[in-house]
Amino acid sequence: MTKISLLIIAVLAILMPVQSQDFSNSWKDHFSFASCKYLAETDSYVIGANEVAVVIYNKNTQVTKKMTRVNGLSDVDITAIGALSNDAFIVGYSNGNIDYIKDQKVTNLPELLAKDITGSKQINHFNEYNNLIYCSLNFAILVIDAKKLEVADTYYPGDNGDFVQVNKTIVYNDRLYAATSTGLKSAAINDPQIAFYKSWALETSLSGPAYGLTVFDSKLFVTYGNSLANITISYSDNAVWKELGKTTTYKDISSTRNSLILTESGEIRSFNKSLIVVSSITTYNLETIGLQGISPNISMLNKDETALFVADNNFGIVKKSDPFDVSILPNGPKSNLCFSLQANDQGIYSLAGSTDESFNNSDIHYQYSYFNFRDWQTGVPNANWKQWAWRDLIQTCVDKTDPSQVYIASWGGGAFKVNGTSMLENYDRTNSKLVDINNDFGYIRVGGIGSDSKGNIWMTNGYVANGLVMKSKDNNWYSYSYGVLKNLHSTKQLLITRDDNIWIPFTQMNTTRNGFVVINTNKTPFDETDDSYRGPQQMSKEDYNDPRNAGQLLLWNEEGEEHSGKIYALAEDKNGYVWVGTEKGVLVYYKP
Repeated sequence: MTKISLLIIAVLAILMPVQSQDFSNSWKDHFSFASCKYLAETDSYVIGANEVAVVIYNKNTQVTKKMTRVNGLSDVDITAIGALSNDAFIVGYSNGNIDYIKDQKVTNLPELLAKDITGSKQINHFNEYNNLIYCSLNFAILVIDAKKLEVADTYYPGDNGDFVQVNKTIVYNDRLYAATSTGLKSAAINDPQIAFYKSWALETSLSGPAYGLTVFDSKLFVTYGNSLANITISYSDNAVWKELGKTTTYKDISSTRNSLILTESGEIRSFNKSLIVVSSITTYNLETIGLQGISPNISMLNKDETALFVADNNFGIVKKSDPFDVSILPNGPKSNLCFSLQANDQGIYSLAGSTDESFNNSDIHYQYSYFNFRDWQTGVPNANWKQWAWRDLIQTCVDKTDPSQVYIASWGGGAFKVNGTSMLENYDRTNSKLVDINNDFGYIRVGGIGSDSKGNIWMTNGYVANGLVMKSKDNNWYSYSYGVLKNLHSTKQLLITRDDNIWIPFTQMNTTRNGFVVINTNKTPFDETDDSYRGPQQMSKEDYNDPRNAGQLLLWNEEGEEHSGKIYALAEDKNGYVWVGTEKGVLVYYKP
């Protein structure tokens, strides 16, 4: 995963040994299950998974359970799941770790995880055959004895025994086929030298990496191409390869006795034995929200071919049924992206937007989740043409005089006032003192936001002349002309202490202008003339001539050495001490 999830970090912290105490029963996960990436079926269960969770749906009782690292799984960043005999299933992770699960009891198989290998050990697929589990890896095929639950062998189908990415395996006509990054390869399943690369033959009729494999109507189907945006679907008919078609939106291919299922990003097509399309699915009909476009990753008919199950990016596991489709989705946040958290007496806000270290946008449209201490709900923006600019919600604050009022900073969309899942207001250049970068572009960077003791809401406004604005409790707006904040590229979340001093950390990209500014409004927040402030060493000439400038504010360690590290976080404790999180560690101001 490329995004750090604060929710995940908080949960994983419990797994660190702390004086041999077990606090696992004190913790509860709050993962999102909306995006389902993997799907498998045993006799009794349909199993779906995303990076951090497994959802188990009992086909007989319609009861849904979830498993995460908090309640049984041994790791995070799931990359594969597989159905096994006897209602067991198996979970693989990006680091090579493996969990075998039966009756919700987890047996960890850490051999591959512990193996000293240069490069990725990611698991891409599982395939069980004759009591052996073939694990497709990013470098080879790992073979596990399904009865003993131990590693039996490793096959290296790469040229000259080189590492090669294996995406999927299948057994067909007594041969083990492997879809690899160098093409389709196969070896006799009973060849005693199958682990040796010379036992593997390349199918030269097909060009490019191979991705998917399935057997339908006694024919081997393979998907291959130079990229997932240029896929050819071919099948072997009496040892002659024939082309079924091409797709630019390929996701997966699967089959049952009577149907071949091709999953694409916006469509699921079913073929009969004559290879004619007999159904096409582009929408779900969900009882509570009506028709919705599909965003599938994998789809499959169940074993008796009475229901189609879909692993969807937005609705978890979807069971196609009549009259309404069913979304099998345990309650949770909208997504597992969590850039920041905020709590008030009514609930908890989790923001899904983000920026990278260079403060570039992730371009995540207006998204936050709200937990009312019972269940999770998704924040809904009011209909507005300006929504195209509403992205990357990154920081929040609670009005200290009215905790029900919550404000959200957006890196590009200005600021928002919300209550629960309801958006009450969007503040931009038309109704506030916030200014966009180009004055008419509609792109407003708010990097930090906070409330003082009077309920005034302060916001940093990036890359403009007046880098600090304030909305008063009575909804009047003010902007402040501190030179030290002029045209700042970016700021982190600000801190307003109990004495209403405003601490603003910033990182000026591609310069040495790093540190923070502390502003004392002298108890007159509407009049900046009597303010005083201290800032970093790299001030402009304008700052030195400003009578409000009270001098430099530099970081020092206990040895008296200047600390020029980047600042990532500020907090005030109950004693009034200010804690500073930097790239070089934690500093504390005991007399701020």
